Amino acid sequence: MNIVLLWAEGKPFDAWEQMAAYMHLLDGIADVNARELARKSALEWKHQMESRMLTRAWRTMYAMSQQVEQSSPVNAGS
Repeated sequence: MNIVLLWAEGKPFDAWEQMAAYMHLLDGIADVNARELARKSALEWKHQMESRMLTRAWRTMYAMSQQVEQSSPVNAGS
């Protein structure tokens, strides 16, 4: 639940970091099949988080580059 709350609060990196502790908790599941299913689900979740964080980072970098480009002296006179 803590991971979900961090993500919802706009703290994706903090949520992603918490995944290691969550994966460690899953190692305590006694039933091998249940443990493997839970780990597979958690890894898929982690990959989705990583993908979304990368997408956000690229969007931010692109937006920043557009701001820099628009404020450059060459474009200011256009």
